[in-house]
Amino acid sequence: MTLRKRFPMVLACCMLYLAYSGLYAEWKRFPILSGTDFAAEYCIADSGQPGKNVLLFAPHADESSAGLALEEFMKSFTPKQGLLIVCPWPVVPAKKLQARFYIEDINRQFSHTEDNFTAIDIIAHSVQAWLRKYKIEYVLNLHEGYGKFRQSWTANYGQSIFIDSPSLLPFAERLAKRANMRIPEQDKFLTAQIPMPTTFTWYCHTLGIPSLGVEIQRELSKEKRLRYQHIILEEFFAMIGLPLEPVKK
Repeated sequence: MTLRKRFPMVLACCMLYLAYSGLYAEWKRFPILSGTDFAAEYCIADSGQPGKNVLLFAPHADESSAGLALEEFMKSFTPKQGLLIVCPWPVVPAKKLQARFYIEDINRQFSHTEDNFTAIDIIAHSVQAWLRKYKIEYVLNLHEGYGKFRQSWTANYGQSIFIDSPSLLPFAERLAKRANMRIPEQDKFLTAQIPMPTTFTWYCHTLGIPSLGVEIQRELSKEKRLRYQHIILEEFFAMIGLPLEPVKK
C-alpha cells in the first residue's frame, strides 16, 4: 500500500487516538425541586466506558464529614470507567440549620408506609428513581454516629459499617479490614448486620443492590472524620475495581 493510500487510514487512527486520549468524565449538576426552598443538586460523572455504576449519598446535614467528604471527592476525582452519582446535601433547609432533618428524616423515608408526600418524600422518590434510571450497582450511604459500635445493640454507631443483608457480610468485613490497616487501633471499624427497614440501605437491599451504611464517630476531630471518610471511599473503589482519575484543573 502506498503512502498516499495509507494516509487517510493513518489520519483516522490519529484522530481516534486523540479523541480517546481526551476523554474525561466531567461532573455535571442536576436539580432537585428547583425553584423551591428545597432546591438541591445531585451530580453525575459518566465516563462513557463500561464499568460499575455507583451512588454516594449523605442524608444527614448535621453529620457534616459525610457531605464535606463527598464535596471534596468531586473536586478531586472522576471515574475512568462506569458512572458515579453523588448527592452530598439532599435536604437544603436541614443544611442551612445544620440539623439532622427538616420536617422528616430523609433516611427514614424509603418505604411506602412512610409516604405522606412532603417535600422530603419527593426528594426520596427522586433518589429511588436514580437507582433504576442509572442502573446503580453499588451504594454507599455516609453518616456520622455517636460513640463507637462494639458488637452490641446500643445507641453507639461510630466506626462501623452497617449492612441489612447477611450476604453482604464478607464484603463489609473485607472493606473494614482494608480501612483498618490505615488507621489507629482505637479507631478501627467493626461490621454490623442490623436490618433497618425504611432506610436507604434497606430499600437498596430490597432491590438486590449491594449497599453499605458507613458511620464515622462524631466525637472525633473534623480532620480525622474527613480522613476516615476518604479512606473508606478509596478502599471501596479499589475493592469494586472502579478506577478513578484526578479532576483536571
